[in-house]
Amino acid sequence: MKTDENKQLMRDYLEQVINAKEVSRIQEFLSEDYIEVHDKLREKVPFEEAKKRVLGLYTTFPDFHARIDRQIAEGDWVATCCTITGTHTGVWLNMKPTGKKLEYTLVSVDKIVDGKIAEHGGAANNFIAFLTAGAVKIG
Repeated sequence: MKTDENKQLMRDYLEQVINAKEVSRIQEFLSEDYIEVHDKLREKVPFEEAKKRVLGLYTTFPDFHARIDRQIAEGDWVATCCTITGTHTGVWLNMKPTGKKLEYTLVSVDKIVDGKIAEHGGAANNFIAFLTAGAVKIG
């Protein structure tokens, strides 16, 4: 089934590139026309820029890890729900390093075309991470 293959591609990308820090393998997973979507902005991201963005994760969270909790696929689209963990040692969203271990959820929505990730978007529950880091106080 195509949807099972697409889900496996996303699992392999997260495990083999993101978690294993093998950014040199990014071209195995991303299409040449790879696009990232943030709000309403669609941005074509060349391989080298995609590598820099992934490497930026490790600058901020050297022990960054994405654990896949569940996936849903339909046609060319895969939604992956993850729990993200990492120790906050670099500036993140204008928040100074706290040295705290953060955990938050992320939903990634990716389009797979011809066996490669062609489009990526999603949302993260940064509010929980900010609470954990002490950047946001309630009460």
